[in-house]
Amino acid sequence: MPDARIPFDSLSLMLVCRELQPTIGLYVNRIWQPEESTLVMKLGRGDNELRLLISVDPRFYRAHLTSMTPGPGDTGPFGRLMRARFEGAQIGAVRQLDFDRRFEIDAQIADDVSCRLVCDLIGSRSNFYLKEPNGRSINRLRRIEEKVSAGVPSNLAEAIGDRRGLSKFLQEEVRLSGKEKVLALAGEGNAVWVPSVGAYGFLPSQLEAKAAVPMGSLSAALEKHYDWLVPIELAVQRAKVLKGQLQRAHHSRASAIRQMEAVLDTAARARTFQMQGEILLSNSHAIAPEAHSFEAHDYEGNPVAIKLNPKLSAVENAERLFTRAKKAKNAASIVGERNERMRSELDELRGMIDRLDSAKPDVIGEISAKAISQGWIRENAAHPDVPKEERPYAGHKIRETAAPSGHKILWGENATSNDYLTRIAKPNDYWLHVRGAGGSHVILQTQNKPERVQMGTLLFAAKVAARQSSQKHASHVPVSYTLAKHVRKPRKAAPGLVMLSHDKTLFVDP
Repeated sequence: MPDARIPFDSLSLMLVCRELQPTIGLYVNRIWQPEESTLVMKLGRGDNELRLLISVDPRFYRAHLTSMTPGPGDTGPFGRLMRARFEGAQIGAVRQLDFDRRFEIDAQIADDVSCRLVCDLIGSRSNFYLKEPNGRSINRLRRIEEKVSAGVPSNLAEAIGDRRGLSKFLQEEVRLSGKEKVLALAGEGNAVWVPSVGAYGFLPSQLEAKAAVPMGSLSAALEKHYDWLVPIELAVQRAKVLKGQLQRAHHSRASAIRQMEAVLDTAARARTFQMQGEILLSNSHAIAPEAHSFEAHDYEGNPVAIKLNPKLSAVENAERLFTRAKKAKNAASIVGERNERMRSELDELRGMIDRLDSAKPDVIGEISAKAISQGWIRENAAHPDVPKEERPYAGHKIRETAAPSGHKILWGENATSNDYLTRIAKPNDYWLHVRGAGGSHVILQTQNKPERVQMGTLLFAAKVAARQSSQKHASHVPVSYTLAKHVRKPRKAAPGLVMLSHDKTLFVDP
């Protein structure tokens, strides 16, 4: 795709408003809101029927006649309000507001009742404003204050003469063709569509080398262009978001594999732990009380030094080593299989990430569906246009990973997300936070069985809490943990502030 495209500028809007003059006197028979930022009006009187599309999407703002027929259920809250106010009304006027990307539509409902729809097509400030004829606001699509630019030229000739209110594209066209030619071309109505570049009211001199397609109207040219552009741009954005999600899933699994490698390394020493325990039992009579170590020979006659806990007896130290040996053997059988599965997923995720760089929309959909079905990303994670209340965690910035044991671990990225996470945690989930320092609230989900969570999993979650804190570069970091049911938020407390009870402390190196 080319870097530069023809913009929908004030000249384009001027020519579209000219094409919309035949809608004056038509009745608004139906209104749809197929997308949050788009309205489609069905206008007609007798056999004369037209459809008008207006979009205030910050990326694809535009207005033009269309052949689009939305489905019967495609109407949002603002669309329903427009239906109540506009349907059955007669179009009284369609006018551009000075030479700006703003225009308004007046609709006469009865002799003394009318409404006005003001459409701002100004990038991130694009919006719909529903008003009474006296200018009093009835409602608006987005909570953006209407802003009228000062010193906007009143028409094209004034804009060209004063070099004000012109898009960069139109400025370049005036420089190449001259004022008189641009004014003449704008009045001829020879609209063109330049594939992959855009639509304009005439063929610009700067694009004469392009393969332009003459169109019957600017509306037809704009519809042709945006029918091509919108799916591609949405696919690019979707691929970008999906790639980020897959990269996080890849990083999470790579981190889990490193942790499992450490577990397997410990598991490889199970035989050593077992042997050392047996040596301690057979030599318990020779071990002095409160000894810190014991030197002996293994079964092959090699010298071995066994570290002891001076607070425990020789038998208790032996039992401790037997327990470590048993846990190491169990971990080897569980983690070994999981490690192989994680490595397979890691390779598949890397392949998906590489494919996204040149993927077409249908391939992006396949990759997204596969990632969702495998549980690597959440549903709607690759759809940034999903309303906030319908997104996972109600749109809060919550991150997640998995411990080597398979337990899910969640943490918030800011104070409000921390509050939300603590609020939705189950009573028997573990809650963790670095002690005496700023950081994320961390939730270790237990499936209502906290007694089955091993200390290794708690230590893994504690390391997550340490890494997501201001102490991430320190060592021997204290992390408080307790069950979520023992965490409460004081009334009117600042975001992220909570009080704990029944808490304990772990010390970890991030």
